Amino acid sequence: MSPPYKLTYFDIMGLAEPIRLLLSYGNLDFEDCRVPKESWPNIKPNMPFGQIPVLEFNGKVYHQSIAISRYLAKQVKLVGKDDIEDMEIDAIVDVLMDFRSKVAKYHYDGDEAAKEAYAKTLFGEIVPYYLEKLDKQAKENGGYLVGGKLTWADLILVGSIDYMNFMAKKELLAGAPNLLKVKENVAAVPNVQKYLETRSNSHVYCQSKGLVLLVCREIGIVFKNIFFQTMDTARELKKMQQPLPSLTYFAVPGLAEPIRWLLAYGDYEYLENSISFDIWGDYKESTPAGQLPIFKVKGKVLHQSMAISRFLGTIQNLAGNTPMENWEIDAAVDTVTDLRLKIVAWSVETDPERKDRLAYTLQNEFLPEFLGNLERQAEKNHGHLALKKITWADIVFAATDHFLSDVYTSAFGGTELLSGYPNLLSIVRSVRNIPTIKRWLSSRDHELS
Repeated sequence: MSPPYKLTYFDIMGLAEPIRLLLSYGNLDFEDCRVPKESWPNIKPNMPFGQIPVLEFNGKVYHQSIAISRYLAKQVKLVGKDDIEDMEIDAIVDVLMDFRSKVAKYHYDGDEAAKEAYAKTLFGEIVPYYLEKLDKQAKENGGYLVGGKLTWADLILVGSIDYMNFMAKKELLAGAPNLLKVKENVAAVPNVQKYLETRSNSHVYCQSKGLVLLVCREIGIVFKNIFFQTMDTARELKKMQQPLPSLTYFAVPGLAEPIRWLLAYGDYEYLENSISFDIWGDYKESTPAGQLPIFKVKGKVLHQSMAISRFLGTIQNLAGNTPMENWEIDAAVDTVTDLRLKIVAWSVETDPERKDRLAYTLQNEFLPEFLGNLERQAEKNHGHLALKKITWADIVFAATDHFLSDVYTSAFGGTELLSGYPNLLSIVRSVRNIPTIKRWLSSRDHELS
């Protein structure tokens, strides 16, 4: 009998290694399908959004590495004790992914001059900053990243760091004793230890011959005996209001916009603190990861915009009822984040030639493929991104479109970002017409006029 799980990725650690660790931790039997580099062009068109890793089980293919990891963490009980602790775990995972992306930018940059210039910033500022913050976090939690106990955030760190070392060409955790303690604690788990002793340590593509053939099968799946405990929403909202929650960000839409829309959906009363760019340098050190937005609730300062959004979605019944439904929402949100990052990378590029190349790729390759896939997903879900009903993914998408469209339209001669994608436009219109959001948008537009 075939293993119940099939994980498909390249023959490297990369984005799949945390998934392999989680499967191994839970002693979940899986087929580790490693795709030769030369076979990827043949496989890519059959992958959701043309990306791997994917995890296949019960006849369905699931994508987005962190969404998969979060789902598996729930299956093997490496999540938090409540929604607040889950948000703290999500925030640290997002910080680790931010850190990883900055190292990956250095590794994959083909412009040697730009790479050399970026290296000074990466190794002189970015790496020391992240290591200091994360090492302090691990020290405060006794050799773990959240809650003084093993969570899936610890496995994300351990599953990511070896490939990050390879990309950086140095041992990044040298001089970070508490993060090394996290790595030691994870490696001491018997099932993980067994996997680490036998795993492939490939960092480069294997050059094996033969074509790997995969077919994505869109077969419906129902889980009858999996339940996801949510908080007593009314009780939690009441707690949140004493005292008022506060959101801190710059006076622009940006990463805080989905949070604002989710707060508007629930008709929350909250305080918004706008930080000017002039004082950001002085304020930065007081934030958990040197980033905004931050959300303060019940005396805790919470960070990472998608972790905050997931928390707000959960307590407002905009999340799924099972881990599988929550994976579907998470994957949709992660896809929207990929879209945002591509457009933002183009918009902030200062080198004219590189900006022109990015613009061409964006308009002629990335957006048609990505928005086309999202359009089909929205059509399949009857005008939503997941579950055929309103979820926090729809609100994140509408809020993200709100600020990305302005950037895109002004740069490309008035061309609308979602022009030609009627189902995606329908999501935006539906969200904007939710009474509480519509009222909030009208009030904000009046204040700005």
